[in-house]
Amino acid sequence: VLTHSRRSFFRQTLFMFTQKPAVPKPSATLVLCAPSPILDSSKSKCDYRVLLVKRGGNSRFLPNGHVFPGGIQEKADKDQKWRELFKTYVESNQTRNLSLKIDDDDITSRINAIRETFEETGKLVFINGKNTPSSTLEPALREWRQKLQKDGSLFYQMCISLGLIPDIWNLILWSRWITPPIYPQRYDALFYLTVIRSEDSIEVEHDGTEITKCEWLRPEEALLMNERNQIMLPLPTMMTLSELAFNPEFNLCSNLKLYLDQKKRDVLAREPAILASAPNHSNHSNQKSFHVNT
Repeated sequence: VLTHSRRSFFRQTLFMFTQKPAVPKPSATLVLCAPSPILDSSKSKCDYRVLLVKRGGNSRFLPNGHVFPGGIQEKADKDQKWRELFKTYVESNQTRNLSLKIDDDDITSRINAIRETFEETGKLVFINGKNTPSSTLEPALREWRQKLQKDGSLFYQMCISLGLIPDIWNLILWSRWITPPIYPQRYDALFYLTVIRSEDSIEVEHDGTEITKCEWLRPEEALLMNERNQIMLPLPTMMTLSELAFNPEFNLCSNLKLYLDQKKRDVLAREPAILASAPNHSNHSNQKSFHVNT
């Protein structure tokens, strides 16, 4: 008997030989890192956890996969009103040494990543422009989240209403992944990374539809769970976690924050042969290099 995941894999393989590949849709993903001190008994080298969400079992794309939150870009993410909002904030907060040397497409993708993460998990990366008390802000955000799950175009209206600024400056473009041609749904996904302040809440809640579970896990922990078949990590997620876990430069939150401050990273556009392996299949990637300044 074939599981839903295996049926999905074989359906995608059949699609590859019978249909013209779909055009990848622009999308964005957010790798959220939260400080978490290493316990003496822990073998972990990373002093932070990352947020992973589990996709629903009936999803047509990566069912039951553990991924970083994110999703498809919406038309409203491109609205020029966003740039005007950021420009006004930069001009009135020059002491923060912020700039708008970010091109329009990059701003759009950063908004996309922040919005989708909020819709899926309730975690919003933002600047509290009006210093609204959390006791007032939190219930308002829960109410707005329900509205956004039905209509993502309301994100700008929510930010204006609550005096919030999506913190696009605290994101760094980490990688880019293009769904292989065998998938009926294809995405050109930009992966951004950010570090949550130690004083910020890490409370999250799945949306109950697309996402059925939210988990904060250390990179090594997630990789071990994948190896033991306790969770299923698609290739882009697994590669990102491996880089964080096994590159000493990225083991410490303090190093990640310094990396964020540099705002520069060489990014590879990766288009793997498959995203999730079936028996006797391996993951190989075709890579195209390009440089991104953020």
